Amino acid sequence: METMEADVSRSWMVVLALVLSGLVACSDEAADPAVGNNGAEPEGQPEGQPEGQPEGNPDPQPDPQPDPGPAQEPEPAPNPEPEPEGPVESCDQIGAAACFSNFDCVDQSQRCDNQAAEGAPEVPCCVVGARGAAQPGQACEAAEDCASGVCIEGDDFQGCSQECVLPADCPAGMQRCIDISGIGSWCFPGEPPATCDEINAQDCFSNFDCAEELRCEDVVRDELFPLACCVPGTRGAGESGAACTAAEDCVSGVCIEGDDFQGCSQECVQDADCPESMPQCINLLGSAWCFPAN
Repeated sequence: METMEADVSRSWMVVLALVLSGLVACSDEAADPAVGNNGAEPEGQPEGQPEGQPEGNPDPQPDPQPDPGPAQEPEPAPNPEPEPEGPVESCDQIGAAACFSNFDCVDQSQRCDNQAAEGAPEVPCCVVGARGAAQPGQACEAAEDCASGVCIEGDDFQGCSQECVLPADCPAGMQRCIDISGIGSWCFPGEPPATCDEINAQDCFSNFDCAEELRCEDVVRDELFPLACCVPGTRGAGESGAACTAAEDCVSGVCIEGDDFQGCSQECVQDADCPESMPQCINLLGSAWCFPAN
């Protein structure tokens, strides 16, 4: 009887041990969800790769970018030339030089052009622009047509002008050399003067007929009807008997041409008063002058 009881006790102990070992196994499976019911790892997940990580490079790095260096500040945009406020009344308003003609503009890419509003007093300034091509004496409609930048209107003709000292410096049709106060003398449309009175000058034959600061000069260079008047200008330095090419070369303002020689003359009474190169004393227009030998 005691032996049976001992066997029964041992049987219960074995059963109890089996039950306990089963509980331990169930507890281990619940603690590791990656292990299936049969103790194997689930399919579809590579060994050693974390769940949710794609195959290939586990942590791709971006390509290195070149160092751009220090940040560059943008260059400021050039400031446009300021527009003048209101109508132009002075060349200073637009930073330009005042002028009367294109000759006052040193920069050949500029021309003298009126910058005032229409109807206002003219404000001629040196500004960028092409110069005209018309020469002195040629017809023009506006200053822009002329190489000089000066177009002057007359009674019957409007033409390009040029600076002058005498009417003889002016082209045909513009043979009135008129002084413009503060500017200088310019050619105006018209015929050459018939008398010195028309240009407020005195008649003359030589420099000796004029005041010291003036000289006698042909203001109208006509072979048949020349007109000599006392006008401003430097007298020549050639003494009597010196060779000359024009009256302006001589102290006397008289240059006389002979067969073989052309020289500065002087007044005389007889041949003995004349230099060797101009040995003849000949009456000319009411007074006697030394002439070259025939």
